[in-house]
Amino acid sequence: MARAYGFEGQWGKAVLEYEQVGLSAKPDPGLWMDVAKAYVTVNRLDRARGVLKRLARSCPHYTIPSLRLIALDIEQDRLQAARQHKRTLSERLTGEERALLNSVFRLRAEGRTEPMWRAFSRLDQRIEQRIAPHKQELFKQCSEQLRQRD
Repeated sequence: MARAYGFEGQWGKAVLEYEQVGLSAKPDPGLWMDVAKAYVTVNRLDRARGVLKRLARSCPHYTIPSLRLIALDIEQDRLQAARQHKRTLSERLTGEERALLNSVFRLRAEGRTEPMWRAFSRLDQRIEQRIAPHKQELFKQCSEQLRQRD
């Protein structure tokens, strides 16, 4: 039901539903990403960060949670944390993706916020396209890791 609320833009209701389900009982990385998105949408950024960190630790080859952590850190001017996540994430990116990530940080340093977020969006899309053919297997591995961490 929570996904339906999110789809309808009723993020407050979605968050309540997600919290009732309890993430530990649901080792589904797609669900966890939905929960993080819902938390961001209702401005519960620390909760979103917690979900993304746990997912990134449990599923290091699923790079999207780490990328979204960088976005949260940049948005909240937590640049040291963003740089730390960048170092970890860079090892798992292609050369083109690393170049885009570097441009995000360069644009941020120059104070060019709008082009920075456009570059970030392009990076996000490129990574999603790259992992799409393997996403089912990747999610299966992540689910196993999430089960083992509980």
